[in-house]
Order: sequence, then structure tokens, then C-alpha cells
Amino acid sequence: LAIEYGAKQMFLEGLGNFPQSAVATVPNQYLQAATDGGIGALVTFLWMVIRILRTLKAAVQRAPVDLQPFFRAGYVWLWALLIGNQTAAWLLPGSLISYLLWIILGAALSLENIAMQSRGAKEKIRKAVPASQTLSLYQSFC
Repeated sequence: LAIEYGAKQMFLEGLGNFPQSAVATVPNQYLQAATDGGIGALVTFLWMVIRILRTLKAAVQRAPVDLQPFFRAGYVWLWALLIGNQTAAWLLPGSLISYLLWIILGAALSLENIAMQSRGAKEKIRKAVPASQTLSLYQSFC
């Protein structure tokens, strides 16, 4: 109904000559998820954040000693975004914060994949080698 009365032209031209490609965002990531997709999107966003936090926490425990501070910093940084940064929508396209988050998450998932492959290799050795040789091979493998 508002479009029929010229609301778009009045908004774009009359209130400050905004460009046609203006993007309306809200000043909070939780509210951005809710306004973009409703309650379902908000629940999905919270589920995604919980999974990312669990992945980063597992990466801290599995990482070599020299990489643990990197994953611990990513874990703390994500908590800081969730609790302290209530004035930004940080998962928007082109956001440097989201790029950094995906890089850290990608590294954590790579580490998890390496750990799973390592576990699979240990299982193959355990099945292929007789019990008498298992202990000596396991000690040399680890």
C-alpha cells in the first residue's frame, strides 16, 4: 500500500538522496538474524554459534602446543563478539570480522579432520597387527 503512494521515491529522494542499492541492517547480530528469517533463522544462528564454539574448544584441546593460543584466542574472541559486541551485525557479506571468523573456523575444522584421520590410521594398525606387536607399534606411532 505504501508503495502505491510513492513511499520508495520519498524515502530514497526526499530523506537524503540515498542510493538505490542501500542495504538496511540492524545494529545487532541477533536482531539481524531474526529480521532476516524470523525465529527459525535466530534458532539456526544460535545453533551455528554453539557448534562453532564447540569446534574451537575441541581445537584448543587437540592442537599442538604452538597452535593452542591461536584457537584459544578465536574461542575467546567469538565469546566477546556474542556478549560484548551488541552494536554490530558481524556476519554481513563483506564484513572483515566474518572473514576472520571463517578463517579461524576453517583451521579448527582442518585440525579436527586431521585428528579423525589419525584416529582412523591407529584403528587400522590395531586391526592389522597381532596383539603382541600392537604395544610396540603404538608407542612408536605416537
